[in-house]
Amino acid sequence: MNSQFGKPSHRRWTHISPNQLHKHDIDHILTNEKFVTDFSVAPSNTTGSNQCLLSGNLHFNTKIARNSKVGGAKPLLPSSFVA
Repeated sequence: MNSQFGKPSHRRWTHISPNQLHKHDIDHILTNEKFVTDFSVAPSNTTGSNQCLLSGNLHFNTKIARNSKVGGAKPLLPSSFVA
């Protein structure tokens, strides 16, 4: 995700080697692109680890979920197939 959403170099790395010499940009996340609006790396001083946390913004269309619960969703089959 860091490569999809451009960030400054000091905010891109998510893993640092044990000898503190190499910083790696590991950002493989499986997701549907239409839900993801932004991702960034949280500062490593808060985790106490050589791994950094990812922080992301996701966008979901709540109208679809709400309509399916209320019964306002369209049927998946045409009315001629419904018994």
